[in-house]
Amino acid sequence: MAIRKLGTSSAPWWAGPIRGYFEKDQERHYPVGYFRPSGISPCPRENQLRYMGLARYRPFDNPTMRRMERGKEHHILWEEIFVKTVDTLRGRDYPLKLLCPHIEGTSDWMVRDKLGTVYLIDLKSQERESDELKWGYLIQWNLYVYLLNGNYDLDIDRGWIAEENPVSLSIRPISMSYDEKLVKGILEMLLNIEMQTAKGIILPKPESCPGCNMLNCV
Repeated sequence: MAIRKLGTSSAPWWAGPIRGYFEKDQERHYPVGYFRPSGISPCPRENQLRYMGLARYRPFDNPTMRRMERGKEHHILWEEIFVKTVDTLRGRDYPLKLLCPHIEGTSDWMVRDKLGTVYLIDLKSQERESDELKWGYLIQWNLYVYLLNGNYDLDIDRGWIAEENPVSLSIRPISMSYDEKLVKGILEMLLNIEMQTAKGIILPKPESCPGCNMLNCV
């Protein structure tokens, strides 16, 4: 039987669309008319422009899109591992909502120990290990705890941010404790944004700018 030699051929019909998916810059989209815990920044002006649908950012580039796609896959993988090994409550089964200020979202998952105590775990991808936790991670984790306790009469006050290295697939657990003062300040900021927006007032750029990537923060 003749052996077919392998060689370089023209690109198959599916290669173009697959390559194009990543080569095309992806716009960033934030919800309009409400806030998501995963999209809240320390800057009131940035949060307001997102809330109004006016925030403008550079599109996600090719490498960022690839990291985001891998992150989705890793999230599914880790959730299945948790479900198979410990008593796990999936966050998507506990949709979160607050009307004033209007916040919606879903957490990652919760784990329950043998005594019935529930802890919140939020997975984050970080290629480089850092001793400093990102401000957005703190806001997100604490808001999830506040909403879970309020929506489902839970009593969560501790948990972890599971920092995953997407290259080695190792996880570094960072212990977290609920910060009531932080949540109070965030809720007050968001409520003020809703009130000022209803009056037609755009918040000024803060004198001490925490820094953001908005193209129209002037």
